[in-house]
Amino acid sequence: MTDRLQFKVDNHHDPLDYPSETFDGCFSFQAVWPFFKKEGLDLHAREMYRVLKPGARYACSEYLLTPFFDWDNEKHVALHRLILPTLAATQSMYPADVCAALERAGFRIVLVGAVEE
Repeated sequence: MTDRLQFKVDNHHDPLDYPSETFDGCFSFQAVWPFFKKEGLDLHAREMYRVLKPGARYACSEYLLTPFFDWDNEKHVALHRLILPTLAATQSMYPADVCAALERAGFRIVLVGAVEE
């Protein structure tokens, strides 16, 4: 597999160092969306869309806040403070925010196995 795999360390806040329409697909697992502020979601979503070939799929499983999370609820905020450092995540997005950015970039969203409270 080493002839087909390439690992690269880079800054995910910078544009992706690949030509447009390079990849057949992409998968991320708790590796992308928790590291962006809401203002950066659109830029990264457009970059993801740019490097994927037409018809390619992007699948992800990410730490995101449940739509029921309430910043005004002291218990929710206390749990968030407790768990966030274990994930090495720096931001906390809601699925609706990430999905909206992906849709604005051109992706069609398909939710599979969404967890609800």
